[in-house]
This record gives sequence, C-alpha cells and structure tokens, in this order.
Amino acid sequence: MLFIVVFFLVLVSSPYVHSISVPSASRLTDDEASWALAVRKGSMLYHELQGGCYPDKVHPLNIDELWAIGFHNGGDKERRWPPTFTARSGFDPELVKFFKWTEKAGAFWSTDIWRTFFTPWKDMTKYHNTYSPLNGLIAALDIRTAAGETVTWADITFALWEAVTAYTKNNIKDLRYIADQGIEDLFTNLIIDRAMDGRSGQHVPLKRFGPGTEAFLALLGTPFGGHAGHLLMQHKRQLGLKTVSEAVVFGDQSPDLVFVLKDMPLPRGGANGTTLHVLVGSRCFGGGEQE
Repeated sequence: MLFIVVFFLVLVSSPYVHSISVPSASRLTDDEASWALAVRKGSMLYHELQGGCYPDKVHPLNIDELWAIGFHNGGDKERRWPPTFTARSGFDPELVKFFKWTEKAGAFWSTDIWRTFFTPWKDMTKYHNTYSPLNGLIAALDIRTAAGETVTWADITFALWEAVTAYTKNNIKDLRYIADQGIEDLFTNLIIDRAMDGRSGQHVPLKRFGPGTEAFLALLGTPFGGHAGHLLMQHKRQLGLKTVSEAVVFGDQSPDLVFVLKDMPLPRGGANGTTLHVLVGSRCFGGGEQE
C-alpha cells in the first residue's frame, strides 16, 4: 500500500502527465496530500509569474527547427504547414458564449505535432493543440511526452503560436487564454473534483476561481498549469510579461480548464519594501541588481 501511495505522488509530480484516463477520480476527493501538493506547486508557479527571476529562452524553438528535429504535423509525414483551419473551437457553446469567442471561418487552427521513438507509435510524443489568434486562445487537446523527450509542450506550442500569428497577421502578444480541453488526467480531475465541491461528475455550471482562493492555486498546480506557466515564463520577450488572473472550470465528464491571462507592467518594487525581479534574457529587472 505504501508503494502505491509513493508511486502515485511521484507520478503526479511530473509536469508532463496529461492523458491518463481514469474515470474514478471522484473517489479520491479526500486525498489531502494530493490537494496540498497541487496548492504548493501552484503557489510557487504563481509567485514566479508575478515577478520571480525565471530565465526565458534566449533562442526559442521555431517552426523550421521543429521539422528539422523530426516532428511532423498530422498523420502524414510530408504534411507540415500550413495548419488545418476550422470555424469551430470544439468547446461547449455555453463556454464560447461566456468568453465571447468568435467562431467563423479561419478563427481556429488545428495542429497535431508528433514524433515517435524506436518502434513507430510505441513511444510517441504528441502535442495536439488548437490556436485562435483572433480570440487570443491556445487550447490543448492531447499532450503525450515520450520518455527521454527534451522538447516540451511549451516549446512546441510557442513555435506554433508564433507561426500561426505570423500567418494570420495577428499580434503574437495578444494571448489571453490558455485552455486544457476534455481533461482525462487523473490528478487534474482529482483537483477539479475537490475545487467543484465533489460535483465534477455531474453537470455543473461554469465556475470561476480567483488568485485569492486555494482552489485557484491548486488548479494552477496541476500538470497543465505547469505547462501553461512555463510557456509564459520562458517567452517573456516575445509574449510580454503575463500572469494568470483567473481559472475557469466548465463541464462534467472530461471537463475543460481555462486559464485567463492578463498583462503586467514591469514591476519596480514589491510591498513592504521588497524588490521584485523579472529576468528577461540575461537581465533581471525590478529595481535590484542585474543577475
């Protein structure tokens, strides 16, 4: 029994766990250790987003390098660019209406980026996303990371967001939402179930969580919260300084989680005389010494 508990905690601590389909997560609602772990990770991530010295990528992966290292777009190895466009987001109409997302031809672009190691399909990295520069939205549909993979979801997602916004002639900095669509991950469903007061298996109205709540930190401390946070922290020069202002949960089985973003001014100093630092490239801003 002790081995199972230890294995579970190691598993959920990985930032790359996403697509583990376990329908009985609601039975784990009272797992205080898992909730505490998510809150702790979310609190650390939120601190970094607010102004921690976290280095961004000096030379982020671009789309040409993506193909050069063996990634493909879609099932055809020869098909790479442009991505597939669609008029539908795939989200529930109620959620689309809440955020006032526009659904029209060319509003959403779908990419299914993958590569295999060893025997084809035996061990696969697969990042399936939808991008909507028109709505300022990135939505993840499937995240699978092969053992030993060095290219993260944040790496891939930034490269594609940069390419899609250039293709559609939108501003790369107009990113306002990062969403996880149709969640099946055991740990994330456990946290959502607790945040929704044990009602995630029922039809629950849309629910919003702000930074002042423990549930907000717990949701940010999920594996996808880590993915979203690293995307923002590692690409500050391109995306600007952004933080998460709200977490929104919608749906019953396989719910959706949307992180709402906001831009932050470059901090000059914190409360009570403490100094905040923002590392951009190799320079640490915020009124203190450069690092």
